Amino acid sequence: MLCVIHYIKVSEDNTMKKYESEHYIFNYEEDTYLEENIDMIVSYQEHCFAYITSVLDMKPDFKIRYFLYASNKSVGKAYCEHYGKEYQEGFTINGFADEPKGEIHAVFNEEIKCWGPHEDTHVISMQGECSEYGAIFEGLAMYFDRMWWGISNLEWTAYLWDTGKFVSIEILMNNEKFYELHDIYRYPVVGAFTEWLISTYGKEKYVEFFKHKDSFTAMKEVYHKSVREISDEFEDYVCLFFCMDSVLYDRMKELLEGIKL
Repeated sequence: MLCVIHYIKVSEDNTMKKYESEHYIFNYEEDTYLEENIDMIVSYQEHCFAYITSVLDMKPDFKIRYFLYASNKSVGKAYCEHYGKEYQEGFTINGFADEPKGEIHAVFNEEIKCWGPHEDTHVISMQGECSEYGAIFEGLAMYFDRMWWGISNLEWTAYLWDTGKFVSIEILMNNEKFYELHDIYRYPVVGAFTEWLISTYGKEKYVEFFKHKDSFTAMKEVYHKSVREISDEFEDYVCLFFCMDSVLYDRMKELLEGIKL
């Protein structure tokens, strides 16, 4: 693995170290915890890259640029700077990707580790034409994540179904509705949906479907079914599963407490 370390200045008050590997350029704050773990982070992301690109048969022709911060407040400030927004005190965010620029900004500390395949999937898969629907491109990222809060996408989806809090794919395909909901009611569901779609109809069809901006038209062209028909099929699949583990059921109930649908 190629390793080059030097310093860069990303803003007037923020100097970062730089670590270059085979498929990434990591820029990270001078922070003891980050410096102690940078080799592990690089190795893990390279393994994520290898898996994502092998599954999707897609590979960017550039190195992905990572910016790692010691706090999610710093990521929040970077987000506001990046998109020309005024920073409001207290605003935090764990990570974000700028797909056209091939950049990922993320927090990594002892409490919060925003790493893994999610943002990398966005950058790798969203080069060129792709779906404009959050349910689709977030679904693909969640397909690689496999879980939310340590519980699998399918277990969350089955629990939401069982408790009457499940939101259909047909509704989630409305971008306005999708972004109105709390993450827990959309991310695991679209992740489980993507896994079902790939396992039921095949990876090749899914990649073809993903590369269309208009996912409604693409659903008809690739799967020969409407979004409603596919949504209903997925629900027929979800209702086959229910949580038999009372400890897991109680944990999901506790995690959802106070989070409104």
